[in-house]
Amino acid sequence: MKSENLWEAGENFFLFSAWNSKPLFPSSVKTWWLRFIKRHELRYIHFHDLRHTSATLLIIQGCEC
Repeated sequence: MKSENLWEAGENFFLFSAWNSKPLFPSSVKTWWLRFIKRHELRYIHFHDLRHTSATLLIIQGCEC
């Protein structure tokens, strides 16, 4: 069976989903983020703070989006 056939289409679209389109538990994203930070020896910031970091970097680069 092809992996594309395993995707369960529906009305819901999640920002984070499992391989089969089912929603992830919020703790799954947080767990992944904490492991990523530790593995790469980064300073801890909340996952949501990435949004603000991205916006700041785009402003610094002169993006007018």
